[in-house]
Amino acid sequence: MQLKYLILFLTFFFIKTSLVAQHNQLRAYTIKDGLPQSQITDLVTDDLGYLWVATQGGGLCRFDGVEFQVWNHRQGLVSNVVNAVSFMHNQLFVATNKGLSVKKEKVFANIDGPNIHEIFEFDSELYFATAKGLFAYKKEQIERYSLHAEIDESRINDVIFDGKFYWIATNKGLWRLDSLSETGKGAQKITTNNFVALTQANSYIYAATYDDGTLVFDPNGNHHDPILIREPLRITDMALVDDNELWIATDNNGITIVDTQTYDEKGHIDDGNGLQAGNVHKIITGVHDATWVTTLGGGFYKYFQNNFTHYDRDTGLRGNRVAALNTSKNGVWVATEGAKLSFIDEKGIHDISVPPYFYETKIKTLTTDDQDRLWAGTDSRGILLHGLEKVYEVKKDSTYVDSIVGYQVRVDSLVKEVIKNYIIDRSKGLLSDRVRVLEAGDDNSIWAATYAKGITNFKYDIVKDTVVTLQNYGQKEGLSKGSIHAMKIDSIGRVWYGTQSGELGYVHNTTVKSFGAVTPQNLPIQALCFYKDRVYLGTAGAGIWSAPLEDPTALELLKERSNTYSTIINQLLFDDQGVLWVGTERGIDKIILEEYHIIRSLKHFGKEDGFIGVETVPNAITKDHNGALWFGTNYGLTKYEPGAIMSKNTIGKLHFEDVQVGYQSLDTLTLNDWSNKEKVLQLNPEQTQLSFTYKMVDVNHPKAVQYRYRLNDDTWSPWGGANRQSFSGLRYGKHIFQVEARDFSKGDSIPIRFQFFIRTPWYKKPFTIWSAALFTLAILSIIGILYAITERQKAKIVEKEKDRLLNENKILELEQKALQLQMNPHFIFNVLNGIKAMGLSNPQKMNTTINSFAVLLRETLYNSRKEKITLAQELKTLRKYIEVEQLMTDKEFTYAITTNLEVDVEELLIPPMLVQPFVENAIRHGIRKGQDAGILQLNFYTKESYLYGEITDNGMGVFASQEAKKKTDHQSVALKVTRERLEAISGNNALTIQELKNEDQTITGTQVVFRIPLETEF
Repeated sequence: MQLKYLILFLTFFFIKTSLVAQHNQLRAYTIKDGLPQSQITDLVTDDLGYLWVATQGGGLCRFDGVEFQVWNHRQGLVSNVVNAVSFMHNQLFVATNKGLSVKKEKVFANIDGPNIHEIFEFDSELYFATAKGLFAYKKEQIERYSLHAEIDESRINDVIFDGKFYWIATNKGLWRLDSLSETGKGAQKITTNNFVALTQANSYIYAATYDDGTLVFDPNGNHHDPILIREPLRITDMALVDDNELWIATDNNGITIVDTQTYDEKGHIDDGNGLQAGNVHKIITGVHDATWVTTLGGGFYKYFQNNFTHYDRDTGLRGNRVAALNTSKNGVWVATEGAKLSFIDEKGIHDISVPPYFYETKIKTLTTDDQDRLWAGTDSRGILLHGLEKVYEVKKDSTYVDSIVGYQVRVDSLVKEVIKNYIIDRSKGLLSDRVRVLEAGDDNSIWAATYAKGITNFKYDIVKDTVVTLQNYGQKEGLSKGSIHAMKIDSIGRVWYGTQSGELGYVHNTTVKSFGAVTPQNLPIQALCFYKDRVYLGTAGAGIWSAPLEDPTALELLKERSNTYSTIINQLLFDDQGVLWVGTERGIDKIILEEYHIIRSLKHFGKEDGFIGVETVPNAITKDHNGALWFGTNYGLTKYEPGAIMSKNTIGKLHFEDVQVGYQSLDTLTLNDWSNKEKVLQLNPEQTQLSFTYKMVDVNHPKAVQYRYRLNDDTWSPWGGANRQSFSGLRYGKHIFQVEARDFSKGDSIPIRFQFFIRTPWYKKPFTIWSAALFTLAILSIIGILYAITERQKAKIVEKEKDRLLNENKILELEQKALQLQMNPHFIFNVLNGIKAMGLSNPQKMNTTINSFAVLLRETLYNSRKEKITLAQELKTLRKYIEVEQLMTDKEFTYAITTNLEVDVEELLIPPMLVQPFVENAIRHGIRKGQDAGILQLNFYTKESYLYGEITDNGMGVFASQEAKKKTDHQSVALKVTRERLEAISGNNALTIQELKNEDQTITGTQVVFRIPLETEF
């Protein structure tokens, strides 16, 4: 049967064999990424994880995985032509054509010297290769290091130590020495040639010449009879990769990969498979768990291995967007955009034909039954059944003579196997032609979940081309009414479903069991899977949840130090080792569970790790019979083969990049000496504003790093991507700022801390306070002595004081009336000038403005005569005020006033002119200074015994506005008086003003909230 199946595939379908395995990846870094120049000579990593890149004319770059920071002669580098870099003893050594630059912390120390083209490190000592022998770094100077007369006059190209001997490659020959510490000790010239590179593999020494191939020496044997690897030529560098591959770089033809066991060529890397320039300068291994390739003209490259294979339109797939997947006995079925079907097996990709009337629909789900027939559910045409079927053909062969009956016709029945298509839709009993999920049951039945009508269970008789034993499950049968997004069958035959509204349930023995909405905020359930008697739910926004099958409502969130890379879960699947694989819109996560809901470790795979498709698709994940995992994405199909060693993820050390006091960086501090140390920075009383910038470098996954912080013993902040935190108005005394970082693949870092102490001002010191207390006590004593004298005048004083207070109270009332009557003169001036300007250009708008302004003045004068007005009157005045502002302002904005009250607005009482200052502040200092179109929102609501008012704008933010106002003498008197009125009415905390921020801490506006006691006319 299987043989015939393959023969029929070869007979009826076009086979595509242009599959490109992408287990090896090259990531290019070029001028487009921020490099100052495309000619790269060297790179190295420091102890913080930064990648330092040397250029041949563009200076020195520091790379954190996202951006390049450049140092050149303007920042103190001795030359922009950098040939080599090395990091040792917390210092960066930069070799140039004009000598050496040594970078420690933020400054360069330059040492004049020869043109250094390579740096070597042996026994914690640095050696420099030049065109005139070897030099050494001694006492912060460059000194000639004499080895042999001929070596001293040769160009040194490479030096290695094999554990016993030093090998030196020069332009005049290959040398072997016993030691570098004594002049000429054991110096022996092995052979003459222009040797450019050296490496060691399997105890053999590989010595590459520029134009005569590579020699292989056995140090323990006869080095006069080396093995010659004739190709390639024009060699520039050489490195051992993965212990069994010798990578040989050339200046014209990329890299040749040679097997160190057979010396045969294994592969080639050039401009045909990833490189943009054939002139490879250097191959560097062991940096950030990758192999790096520098070129002269094409930037540099990161090479890493992975066990992903990617398929897309370029490699034979019929489309890039994968809609559904399913495993067959012999391969994997793939549905791509539209109604395009493919089958992938060991021979390649096979295009599958579908009926013409399916061309205009989309296949959304695939499944196969026990007979290996394919069922494809569509979004508008029902279900397509596609597969091999036995066809019985009756054939009249011949006649023969029967002795009894006479002449008889011989009839033979022939069996043929053909591919046939059948359509199952509403006309045959389906609830709907819009099918979202298909599952094949053990009894050879098909379960079809429709978009909104429910679930159909049926068996199909292909002989009669009809549906038999059909059963529909809708709301009448107890099914949830939400659209079904996921459906799976467990080990005992229960058909579980999850809906768009977060509802979970199952169908078993014709009975529907619904558990209702089980997800937070009723978010959709997009994926279902089972493992060890538990159900796992992937939600659209709330991560992954797990519950026992016997009690699905007892859901627990999968969490630990490392949560999933995204909370939008599209795919869930357990592999053969019990590892949970999660597909999201940002790639896939490999999760090892410690318990059913505790994440022990998490490894994320994105584009940088070989998972090129990145954005996964619901209902498009499967596991084939070899244990390989298949992920459908919006940008192709990716296969993961377990067993191969994935590259590690090395991250840097969390460190402070900058500390600012009063917006000024502490450039004189070596921050590393203050991090996690007992040192305490002493600050003056006025230095209460501090900012901390911190970083943990992950070149491979820079966007995966998150941070959290805390000050003193406060709780830790939520994890986020921001790496800067500012504090202002800090109290006096000692403070400890702590920060922690995490990477999704590595977990949490060691926290770092910075200690500082803000000195108390003299007038708040204990000595000053005690002195003031003693002085006060002395005054009180004097007052006690005089008390008897003043007692006689007490009655008169009390009476006079009463009269004075009454007068002051009246004055305050008049001032309040005056404040209520006050209209901002600047505003009136602007309105009048605007009206004047409109007289010639826009008379109609002038009339509208005059009318609105007149109503506003009348309402203001009328309301100011009263101590309390209704909320309806206040809202009417506010609308007129806002409309005048809209007419006068250059920047358009919209507004909305909403109420959520237990009492009618006509009955609620409120002091007049209470809200207007906040609205004015929001328009003048928020919306007008914001970047986007203005939005002003007013909301009034009652809660308990208070009336609350919220004024929200999308402007530049109140604190930024205050900083701008500090540069002028303008102060908002009305806002200050309004705050005092609120505190007098409602006590402390009656007014809160806060900035609104996004997740990335960018400011989106300001919100003002006030409250006053609830008061009505009755």
